[in-house]
Amino acid sequence: MESPLQSLRNLFHALMGWEDEDLMPVDFVMSSYLTGFLPGSVEKAWGDLCGPPSIGKSEILRALDDGQQRTVMVDTLTENAFSSAMRDPEDPDKDFSLLYQLSDSRPPRGPKVLVIKEFSTLMNMRREKSDKIFADLRAAYDGSYATAAGNIGLDTKTDLNFGMLTACTEKLDEFRRTNQTLGERTLVCRIGRNTRSFKSRTAISNQVIREDRAKKFALRARIRGSVHKALNEAIVRIHRTRGRVGRSDALSARVAMLATIATSVRTTPLSERNYANMAEGPARFLLQLTAWGDCRVLFDARDKWDDDDYSLVRRIAQDTMPPESSRVIHTLYKFYGAIEGGCTLDEVYLDAQVESSFYRQLRQWAIIGIVDWDKDNLVRLHPDFADALTASRFTEGLI
Repeated sequence: MESPLQSLRNLFHALMGWEDEDLMPVDFVMSSYLTGFLPGSVEKAWGDLCGPPSIGKSEILRALDDGQQRTVMVDTLTENAFSSAMRDPEDPDKDFSLLYQLSDSRPPRGPKVLVIKEFSTLMNMRREKSDKIFADLRAAYDGSYATAAGNIGLDTKTDLNFGMLTACTEKLDEFRRTNQTLGERTLVCRIGRNTRSFKSRTAISNQVIREDRAKKFALRARIRGSVHKALNEAIVRIHRTRGRVGRSDALSARVAMLATIATSVRTTPLSERNYANMAEGPARFLLQLTAWGDCRVLFDARDKWDDDDYSLVRRIAQDTMPPESSRVIHTLYKFYGAIEGGCTLDEVYLDAQVESSFYRQLRQWAIIGIVDWDKDNLVRLHPDFADALTASRFTEGLI
C-alpha cells in the first residue's frame, strides 16, 4: 500500500511533471502545515516557499484551500490586518480581525493555518508598514496578542496557535538581510532547484504545451481532496500519539549539528560598520527542524524517523541560509585541505560567484569562529566547523 506522502507526490508528478528532488516542496508544505497541531510547547515551523515566478508555488498552496475553515487563505496582508477595532452596531461582539479568524476558539475549534499566497507584496511596502505587520506576526507567533482602541478598550488574544505558510520570490533573501523584524522564525524551502539549466526549463515548456485543460482542472480537484483527507488523518494521528515519534540518538545528534551549522552561517553583520560578537543561538531553529521532521513522519503514517527524513531536514537547513553564503561555504569546504594555508579572497569570490562586498560576511564568520583568516589574507574553514560539515553531510546537494 502506498504511503500518504508517496500518493500525494504521484499526483503532483502527474500535474506538474515533477520528479524526485522537485517534489520536496510538497513534503515541506504538508509537514509545515501540521506543526501547529502538535501538542505541548512547540516551536512552530512557519514556512516560506521561495522561488522564481511561475515555478509552481501556487499549485501546492492552492491544494490547502478549504473554504476558510481551518486554512485562512489570503493574497496578502494590510498594515492593520491583525487587529481591528471595527464593530457591528447590531452585533458588537463580532470580531472582524484576522487574529480572530486564526484563533483556536473560532469555529471549527482548534489550530488554524494562515496561507499568504503573495508574500512578496509585503516586502515591497514602505518600511514602517511592513515593520508593523512583522511585529504583529512576531507577537502572534509567541501565542498572545494585545491591542487597544477607544471603542473596545484592551483586547488580548491568548488562544493563538496558528501555523503559517507563504509563497515568495527570491527577493526574500534581500529582505531578510536588511529586515529582522520577524526574527528567524520561519523555515525556507527553495522550489525549482532543478530548473536552473536552460534544458530543464525547456522540458517544462514542452510539458505545459501538451497539457489538457479539463484534465488539469480535474486533477487539481483530486489533489485538493487527497490533501484534505491526508491532513485530517494526520491530525487524528497527532491527537492519538500526542505527537510523539521515534528518533535515534544518532539522528538527533546530526539534526542538532545541522542547526548549529546553519545558524552560524546565517549570522550576519549588524550594520555596515558593526559585527555580531556571537553567532545566532541554535535552539529555536533546532526545535523547528525537529517539529517539521516529526510532522513528516506523522503525515506519512509512520512512527519513527528514517534517513530520508534527515536528508530533507538537511535540505531545509541549507535552504534557510542565504544562497551566496551557501555557495561560499561550499567553496571553502571543497578547497579545505586542498590548498595549503587556505584560499585568497579572489579565489573565493570567483569560485562562489559572489561580489567583493561579501568581504564583510567573511569577516563576520571569522569573528564567530567558523572561518580562519591569517596574516597573509588567506581564508579557510575552522577545523572544528569543517569536521561538523563532514559529520552532518551538510554540503551534500549544495550548489
